[in-house]
Amino acid sequence: MSVRFVARMLALPLAFLSVVTSLAAHGEPVPESQWQASQATLFTLVQDGYRIVSVIEERRGEANSTQTFYLQREQGAFKCIEQHQIEPKTHASEAQFACFELAQPFSTKVK
Repeated sequence: MSVRFVARMLALPLAFLSVVTSLAAHGEPVPESQWQASQATLFTLVQDGYRIVSVIEERRGEANSTQTFYLQREQGAFKCIEQHQIEPKTHASEAQFACFELAQPFSTKVK
C-alpha cells in the first residue's frame, strides 16, 4: 500500500471534522465513533508524556493541507488533526485544529 493511499484513507474530511467539532462543543457523543473529541491540544498531550508515533500529511493543491498526528502513551492514544487552507483570491490563511481520544465505540453494531 502506498503512503499516499494510506494518507487519503486516514484523512478526516473537513465536513466530518466540522460535525464532530460541533457535536463535541454541545457535549453530545458521536455515535459509532472510536474517536471522541477532546479539549486536549497537541502541545498539552506531548507535555503530558504522549509520544508522536506517526504523522500523515495530505496536500490538496498548493494551498490546502491536512496533517494527522497519532500519539500514544501506555494504553492511551490520541489523534490530532491540523488543517490549513489559503483563500486563493485574498491569500488569507485559515487553520483548524482538533484532537480526538481513542475510546470504546458508543455503538458496536456490525453492519
